[in-house]
Amino acid sequence: YRMHPEICQFPSLHFYEGRLLNGHDATKKSAPFHKSMFFGPYVFFDVTDGHERRGTGLGGLSISNKAEADVVIEVLRFLKK
Repeated sequence: YRMHPEICQFPSLHFYEGRLLNGHDATKKSAPFHKSMFFGPYVFFDVTDGHERRGTGLGGLSISNKAEADVVIEVLRFLKK
């Protein structure tokens, strides 16, 4: 009931045989940046030059990707404006 209908559509079709429903208020959920073609209710960014690196602390279990982190910072700067 709380998901934006565009987010709900995928799990409904692929896991719940189209039976997931949105509440009446869910269709009204929107943010000003949803009007941008780059920032709908959900977005995937393909960061082609990113590389995952394993950390050295805590047994090397941590993974980081500086290029992806830089993209996130730029997106947040855009949204802040």
